[in-house]
Amino acid sequence: MHPCTRPSYFDAAYYENAAESLVAGHGLTDQVIWNYLDDPDGLPRPSHLYWPPLNTWLAALGLLVNGWRGVQAIFIALSALLVPLAASLAWSLWRRRDYALVAGLLALFSGHYTGYWGSAPDSFGPFALIIAGAILAAVRGWWLPAGLCTGLAALTRADGLLIALVLGAAALWQRNWRGTITLSAGCLLVLAPWWPARLSQGAD
Repeated sequence: MHPCTRPSYFDAAYYENAAESLVAGHGLTDQVIWNYLDDPDGLPRPSHLYWPPLNTWLAALGLLVNGWRGVQAIFIALSALLVPLAASLAWSLWRRRDYALVAGLLALFSGHYTGYWGSAPDSFGPFALIIAGAILAAVRGWWLPAGLCTGLAALTRADGLLIALVLGAAALWQRNWRGTITLSAGCLLVLAPWWPARLSQGAD
């Protein structure tokens, strides 16, 4: 298990604080001032007006199960799944075992980012896993799962919706109208419960 006993940097601390607030029964609220960029006028205040909430939800689940170690376990497990998924994606694209092996090894030994895969809680592992899943589903023509994954990507990072645009453009390029519609529907199905409430609170 990763030896750190607390979030190791700025963004991870935000998700952790929000998860603690959620577990304590305060909902998705900020109990501390994270930064002054949006001119906060008091506490508590709605959280996640910029950062999406999925990482906080995962962290809250970990806190409920086993405290901080539970948080670490969830994010390390999700990051570990990226290795076989990367290999599977490479195999689906090229049908070559050597490519699949290299893809898996690159996911396992990924240079600068290796230290971030188990960072808890943060978006690196979940986002990479979800994006790989979305691409794999699209390559296999599973447009609804691909759409659901793009929705989850948008709930993981603020720029996550870009993958929906990329996959949608790929479907349009192939004149796959049904795939485009199904992809969009899957994405909206995930985001529909979240966006209206947060937009009404002034989310970016």
